[in-house]
Amino acid sequence: MSLAGGASPLAGQRIRSFSVVTWVLGSLVFVVIGLGSLIGAWLSAPAPRPWQLEETPLAVKSADGQSWSANGSALMELDDADFAGRPVELSLTSGSGISIYLDDPDEPDRPDYLSYVTSRTPAFLFPDSGSFRVWIVADGPWAVSLSTLDSEPLVDVASGKGSAYFYYDGPSSGARVEYRGDGYISVSVTTRFGTESVLNEFGAVDRRIGWNPDDKVVIFIELAKSDVEGAWKIDLEELAGGEATPNSSPSPGPSASSEGEQ
Repeated sequence: MSLAGGASPLAGQRIRSFSVVTWVLGSLVFVVIGLGSLIGAWLSAPAPRPWQLEETPLAVKSADGQSWSANGSALMELDDADFAGRPVELSLTSGSGISIYLDDPDEPDRPDYLSYVTSRTPAFLFPDSGSFRVWIVADGPWAVSLSTLDSEPLVDVASGKGSAYFYYDGPSSGARVEYRGDGYISVSVTTRFGTESVLNEFGAVDRRIGWNPDDKVVIFIELAKSDVEGAWKIDLEELAGGEATPNSSPSPGPSASSEGEQ
């Protein structure tokens, strides 16, 4: 025999219990989602800019003066006298990657971005006379080594295999790059205006590259480590009235698979 006038007291209690459980579970879900969002935002937060901190963290210089390290963003204070006025290669020896910033004379409170450095891709610096500062932005421990470029300046044409870099201090602002291979080739150019990626291609390449005119330039050619057969050639643009000059010897890059060949 059915009861008239609605559900039984037992059924009503079950409905109320189900509603309470559903509300509690729903609240827990929102709490978990909220915590997940906060944790995600914390993990993805950009590394602090050291020039924006109240107290500037300083990188630690090694006893021989050739390496620096810190845990997180920091400032490196260097002296041009340590490098005899030559371009400097900054290589990452520990850490996953760091961003390099340099002081901007026109905006002292806003350093200029130079490049992102990994274990395979160095940065190149052009110290002016006296002391200069390098700002490192990182979200973990890192270490770098500093050394002057050991290559002779590029004066005309060079060719070879594997990664390599060239120092150029002449008036030209362009070159032709040829690559004969089926791998990956990347070319970046660093001047005192910053670092620019000017070529990123797979397979054979025959293309002109250019850069902002400057009297100090480093050209970095990067090939995959596995690319042992691909050959490249770089030929500076000849200026009006210019004469041919002897070939230059490149310096093998940090990931070079072989010496540069003429």
